[in-house]
Formats: sequence, structure tokens, C-alpha cells
Amino acid sequence: MKKLIFILGLCLIASSSFAQKKAVKEANSERKAGNFDVARSFIQEALKNPETKDKAETWFTAGMIENDQFVVERDKEKIGERPNQDKMYPALDMTLYYFLTADSLDMIPDAKGRIKPKHRKDIRKMISDNRPYFINAAQYFFNKGNYQKAYNNFTVFSEITEFEMFDEEPILGELEDSIMNLIKYYSGLAAVKIPDNDAAVKIFEEVKDLGVEDNIVHRQLATIYMQQNDTVNYTRILKDGVERFPEEPFYIERLINISLVQGNLDDVEMFLKKAIEITPDKAQLYDMLGMVYESKGDMTSAVEALKKAVEIDSENPATLSHLGRIYYNAGVERRIDVNLLEGKAFEEGKKEVDNFFKQALPFFEQAFKLDPKDRDSVFALRNIYYSLRMNAEYEKMDKIYSELNK
Repeated sequence: MKKLIFILGLCLIASSSFAQKKAVKEANSERKAGNFDVARSFIQEALKNPETKDKAETWFTAGMIENDQFVVERDKEKIGERPNQDKMYPALDMTLYYFLTADSLDMIPDAKGRIKPKHRKDIRKMISDNRPYFINAAQYFFNKGNYQKAYNNFTVFSEITEFEMFDEEPILGELEDSIMNLIKYYSGLAAVKIPDNDAAVKIFEEVKDLGVEDNIVHRQLATIYMQQNDTVNYTRILKDGVERFPEEPFYIERLINISLVQGNLDDVEMFLKKAIEITPDKAQLYDMLGMVYESKGDMTSAVEALKKAVEIDSENPATLSHLGRIYYNAGVERRIDVNLLEGKAFEEGKKEVDNFFKQALPFFEQAFKLDPKDRDSVFALRNIYYSLRMNAEYEKMDKIYSELNK
């Protein structure tokens, strides 16, 4: 009885094994008939079963299903028909996964240590023939928003020639370096979209000086390094960008921000002057330069820079307020000294104080007109009106000041 059970067990195992091998044969048969979805259902079953999942033949068949699907759509282009890209490029994308797995299994030594690949020659030819289309596949996936697959396909195109299977028979007809660098650039853009910043940095650092959208590459690198809080590389790329693209304000403006954060006013002044050379009609740059001069105690230069900013943009309440503040602060500081004087010296000194306030007045009034809720302007106007004994104006502004501070 035990012997009978054992024999029945062997039959069941053999039957299971036969069934899975049959699934591979059925998949091949349906593939040749062009029934790709049916073929996939058979091969997916075989890819999961322990009896067939580690066989090169199973994976090769899976690759052939996808390759045939791809070829059917690709050949439509040759006769002027529109291919179904939703079938064409996903199929191409899958061929590599299946074929590389099949090849690795195909190269496993047998019991005697011999390597007798059955499919490598066919796999090598199909991958070589399909290689140009991986660029199209990458573009397809990029446009679909599948940036990981776009990146994979761009990368595959570049790396296929390095596959071990091509060591003895290299792929001929390599593209020019300029085209290869452009493909790497696009793979970097896809990496940014994933996002995979480490991959993007590696690619962009490699191509940043090779004449492929160098300005965009530098900007992408700067943005990534900033996001990673890598101040050293961020600063390096910005400085390189200033030298390489002097007409591009992106780099100089960010160097200004870094220097401001670090409190290095000399560098801020230097970078601002360079930025003004690039964009001489940008009021904000003169405004910032004026604040730098103010911080350094050079009020004459501060006024000159801020007046230039107002000349360019007279509708910016912040710039108007900055310029008014220079005169206002000068008046406040002078008043402290004057209060220690007596007699004629006091009277003369008070005229100087009033003169500073009078110079500040029109700038604060214009700023208030443009932005009635600007607390700085309201506060300054209230005090100026009081100091100049403009009682009606003071009472009006005092009321507004009280309302803003409720």
C-alpha cells in the first residue's frame, strides 16, 4: 500500500511539472498566434510556479511575448499606420527585465561546470535592435508622468553597451557624444521629477560643462543643493553660474541672499553691484544696496542707491519707506544731540532736525498712499507731523495708528 501511495505521489509531481511546462508551450503558441494577452496569462502562471520560475526558457518566453507585441506596433510605423503606443512602449520596457533574467539563468553552469547558453545570441540581437526605441519609450513615459520609467529607459539606452553580453560583440553605430550627453540630460530631468535628487546630481554634475543646456543644468543643481542644505556645493554652483552666465540674474541674486544670511556685507555689496551690471533697471537691487550702505553707516551712498530705486519704481511702498527712513532716522539721531544744546545752537539744531523730517515726509506720504496699512509709514508720519507741529495731520494719523494697533 505504501508503495502505491509513493508511486501516486510521483505521478502527481510529474503531472504538476508537465502542466507548468505545458503552460510555457501554450504561452509560446499563443504568442506566435498574436494573442499576447492570453500568452501573458499562461507565462505569468509559469513564472510563479516553483517548477518553471527558475528556468531560462520561461523568462525568455516572457520576453518574447513582450518583444513580439512591441514589434507588431513598431512595424505599423513602417507602413504608415499609427502604432498603439500604450501597448508598444510598456511592452518594450518589459522586454529588458525578462531578457536579462533569462540570460542570467542561461549562463548558469550545468552539473559538469559547462556554460552552454541557448538564448544569449537571440537576446543580444533583440536588445541591440531595440536599443534606439528606448529613447522613444523614455519620452512616452515622461509625457505620461511616469518619471521613474522615463528615467529607467533613458538610463538603459546609455548603459546597454556596457552589458556583459556585449563584451565580445559590441553594439556598432554608437551615437555622437553630443547626442549621448543630451540623453543623459533628459534622464537628469526625469530624475528630478521622480524625485531622485542623488541620481539627478550625479547626472547633472557629469554633463554641466558639456554644452547641453548648461544654464538649466546649473540652475537645477543649485536648486537641489539648496534643498539638501548643502551650502558648500550650492555656493560653488552659484559662483560658477555667475562666471558662466553673467547675464543670468538667478545666480547672483542667490549669492546675495547667502551673503545676507551670513552677514557678510562686503560680499553682499560686491554681488549687488555685479547684479546691477546684469540688470541695471531692477529697482529691488538698488533698494537692497541702499540697505547695505545703511548697515555700513554710509548714509550718503544709501540715499543715492535708494533714490535710484525710487526713480525706477516710484510705486513700491517698501522702497519709498526705506528712503524715508534714512532721513527720519537721521532726524531722530540729530534730535538727541540737539536736546543737549541751549540757546541759538539749540534753535539752529532744531532746524536741522526739522529739515531731515521734511525730507522724509514726501516718501512716507507716498508710501502711505500706496499702502494705508503700512505700520512703518503710519508710525513715521505720526511722529513727523507731531515734530513739525502739523496738528491736524498728526491727529488724523494718530487715529489711524491707534486703529492699526488695536
